Amino acid sequence: SGAGNDLHLIGCAYLELDQPNKALDSFMEAKDLFVEAKEVINVARCEEKIANCLVKLKDGAAAFECAQRAFAPG
Repeated sequence: SGAGNDLHLIGCAYLELDQPNKALDSFMEAKDLFVEAKEVINVARCEEKIANCLVKLKDGAAAFECAQRAFAPG
């Protein structure tokens, strides 16, 4: 859980620095850890941030899917 939170914060920093590819990698890694730990709320937080990255990378369809998962994790 601690590593997942750290990776989430690193992803947020990369987003602030306008580096969506690096942010996406961090959020995906954090999400995997949260899935493994069965932390549904944190998985949803990662999905929302992944959607933000995908918007910046101009992949609207994938961003929409991630945003939907953020609201209905499971």
